[in-house]
Amino acid sequence: RGAFRTVLETLTGKGALVLVVDDAQWLDASTRATLRWAREQRFDLPVALWVFGRPEAAECAADLAGSVAPTTLTPLDRAASQRLLHHLAGVAPEPWLDRAGGHPLFLEALGRLAAARGHTAMEGDVAIPPSIEGAHLAELDQLPMAARELAKQIGRAHV
Repeated sequence: RGAFRTVLETLTGKGALVLVVDDAQWLDASTRATLRWAREQRFDLPVALWVFGRPEAAECAADLAGSVAPTTLTPLDRAASQRLLHHLAGVAPEPWLDRAGGHPLFLEALGRLAAARGHTAMEGDVAIPPSIEGAHLAELDQLPMAARELAKQIGRAHV
């Protein structure tokens, strides 16, 4: 913990610091305890802690936030979803909007996929990826063979 404090002091010596924890549902107990300890110490340092996670991370986020009320993000409404997908792909077909369910990351992945394949990829009976993971896998399929092989190797190294 002393080393963590030293890191915070060093980094804040250059200005304010924002620590971002994404996917808080995956935090291990040690990291969670260290972040909670740092919050409880109330060092006189310009540090903000932003914690993001899925709904199942709510308890973890509340634990790290202390007395600060969490903000719950909801899916984008239909109009915002339509604007985002149209901005990325040039079109926003209803079945694609339905599949994404207002999830911005999914909409972004679908938009990139459609932009790479062309507008006709979003028309008719073309298969819509069933999930964010499916959209990312479909994006990988668009890469040259050498890049796909590299992605497989990286994926195996991190499983």
